[in-house]
Amino acid sequence: MVKYRFPFQVVKLIEAFQEHNFEAYVVGGAVRDILLGKHPHDYDIATSATPEDAIAVAKEKGWQTIDKLGKNFGTVLIVVKGMPMEVTTFRGERYDKDSHRPAEIWKARNLQEDCKRRDFTINAMALDLKGILYDFHGGKKDLENRVLRTVGNAKKRFEEDALRMFRACRFVAELGFDYVDEKGKTYKFGDPKTEYFLPKCPVFNVSRCGGLSVERVKAELEKLICGDYAGLGLAMLVGSGLAGAQCQIKKNGVISTIPILTELLHLVGLKQNPKFHQYDGFEHTLRAVDNGPQNLPVRWALVCHDMGKGLPNIRDVNKEGQPRDAGHEKESARMTMELLQRLNYAPKFAKYITFLVAHHMRFAGFMHNEHTGKERAEYGMLHWLRDVAAEGLFKHEKDMADACTDLVKVYLADMGATKAGKDMSIMAEGREMGAKLIQLARTKMPISTGDLNLNSTDFAKFPKEANIKNALNYLLRRVQSGDLPNEHNSLMKAVVAKYKRIEREKNEQENNKNSAAHSRPRGHYGRSVVSASSGNVATDHERKSAGTK
Repeated sequence: MVKYRFPFQVVKLIEAFQEHNFEAYVVGGAVRDILLGKHPHDYDIATSATPEDAIAVAKEKGWQTIDKLGKNFGTVLIVVKGMPMEVTTFRGERYDKDSHRPAEIWKARNLQEDCKRRDFTINAMALDLKGILYDFHGGKKDLENRVLRTVGNAKKRFEEDALRMFRACRFVAELGFDYVDEKGKTYKFGDPKTEYFLPKCPVFNVSRCGGLSVERVKAELEKLICGDYAGLGLAMLVGSGLAGAQCQIKKNGVISTIPILTELLHLVGLKQNPKFHQYDGFEHTLRAVDNGPQNLPVRWALVCHDMGKGLPNIRDVNKEGQPRDAGHEKESARMTMELLQRLNYAPKFAKYITFLVAHHMRFAGFMHNEHTGKERAEYGMLHWLRDVAAEGLFKHEKDMADACTDLVKVYLADMGATKAGKDMSIMAEGREMGAKLIQLARTKMPISTGDLNLNSTDFAKFPKEANIKNALNYLLRRVQSGDLPNEHNSLMKAVVAKYKRIEREKNEQENNKNSAAHSRPRGHYGRSVVSASSGNVATDHERKSAGTK
């Protein structure tokens, strides 16, 4: 018996099916999470009711239903008191050429037959409302032993649905389990001295991956890199051959195949300078990813941050003969943009991740400046922030400050994956430096005039001759240059002083013009002429007098 209190919506739904003499059970990931002591994010229900029966039961109770999946997959989405649950009829299935969608689906006779079609033993269990566990394939034991194995023959399961190979890597990344397949081909992958060594890494048949859509593959990748054990999942993804596989994308009605994550492959076994690194290029990336928060942009940036290392146009050696990858962040940024565009990410997201990758080495300069004086360090940060503000990637000060916050997370995770990660003083200095950058971004580097510490009521106090747009742009440029603090009183004084100066200069120009006019000699009729020979000014009267002599 499993002691667990289901949400009342789950209880109401299952009881409604039982009232009509249908079997109904909580199945899949929810059962796995309950046995692991976690609170499930969602609940899937397996039932002996057909989709039509399920819709009728829901209609009787006044619950909303969505039948989009019912026709093809025997699944109905039922919403009970705000909670959506997928309700699927007991079923069997057969796969053909399609790498993900079954060619044929039929109603299974019972729960046991339904569980037989599922991917992994830990996902092939069911619970009823009394807490009775139905475990036909040893899923509970595998949970206790922290192993991931397929239901039945692994080769057959993966041939049925190629996405299951990616799900295997994803579950390793989420749970930290060992993938087990006694009959499949395995080999030793990675450095035995590190935590990312896989003594029995599977070799997957990736030929059927080409039929998977990039959207489904990407969804698994995102869950993988945000897992608690993302490094292990990535190690299995690369070691098994999946990172080098292809999937398909459809654009403008045309289907083409694209590589999935080939940019990581050359990092495996890539030597790094032992003075600074204890990992090779690939396992350094894995450690950095695990160090970072489970935040998708930060994790993607960490996956990509060193992809440029080791390439012929980047790799050379220093004077001690050790490997060096100067400027790798620029090449990594280029590769990141290419990768994320290929995986069909939105341009804004791709640009953001590329920004994080392109600038992840920036702190080395900041820390060097810190050692030569805090003022110099702050000046360097402000200079860099001005350059970033001018790029136009961010619309507001808050946007750039948030990006700097993520950049600091990338930097600390990256540094923590080197030998510096074991030096508490260096890490503390890095955190202090990062906090300083964020503070400067939030307070001293407005991106737009809307970030200035002014409001619309202040505009009425501007000098009446002031053009508000021009005045605000003037103040923005001065604040960004460090010439003026973004403080209300300082800004108001600056704009008043600017237009007083303009008025003063205007008056001076007018006075100079008038003075010049008054200093010229005047004739009887107020007209002046210039002698062609001497250039002297002569009046008409003087000219006439000269003519009579």
